[in-house]
Amino acid sequence: MCKKILTVASLILVSSLSAESAFSSHSIGTKIGTLGIGVEYNTNLIENLDLRIGINHFKYDFDDTKDNINYDIDANLKTISALLDYHPMSNGFILSGGLIYNGNKVDYKGKATGGTFDINGVTYNASDVGSLDGEMTFSNLSPYLGIGYNSTVKSTGWNFTADLGVLYQGSAKTTLNVQCGSALTAGQCTTLRNDVAAEKKEFDDTLKDYKWYPVASVGISYRF
Repeated sequence: MCKKILTVASLILVSSLSAESAFSSHSIGTKIGTLGIGVEYNTNLIENLDLRIGINHFKYDFDDTKDNINYDIDANLKTISALLDYHPMSNGFILSGGLIYNGNKVDYKGKATGGTFDINGVTYNASDVGSLDGEMTFSNLSPYLGIGYNSTVKSTGWNFTADLGVLYQGSAKTTLNVQCGSALTAGQCTTLRNDVAAEKKEFDDTLKDYKWYPVASVGISYRF
């Protein structure tokens, strides 16, 4: 899917570069925000309408507690955007819309606290759980709507840019897998797996209301 998005974005970019337009201009910039650190290319299609293509990426690790389980969490943010920016007042204010390839992914690994795991309200010794891990992913294609600002519209030079909007990512797709400790009997292992399944359901129920991801960023670009 990522290759398809890159191919479409490349075709749009090539066609826009080859178009003869009295309003044609281009800019390249960098930004930082809730999607990570990114680079963007912007070109004017017609008066007051720009095409913007960007790539964002960022990785960070942290600890968190979800449903009474302590996790080591590795978040990997990776998005590719193809947006249209409309300048309704022929100034720096913009209305933006388009599609974003959403490659954001979160890996998590449960760890014992005080030598025990609390899973679905049941306490297990650390030795009862060989491993407890999972991942969270999202729909690959996500629509985006937002507003923004670009300090230089038609003249060349350095610009200040800002974006504020929302990304519809849909319901998260999650997994939570457990490996039983070697000391557990088959029956105890089944009980543990059932408790983990119940824990995952509670986790999914919590996430179902978080289908929209807030997008905010600031950056600089150079228009030439």
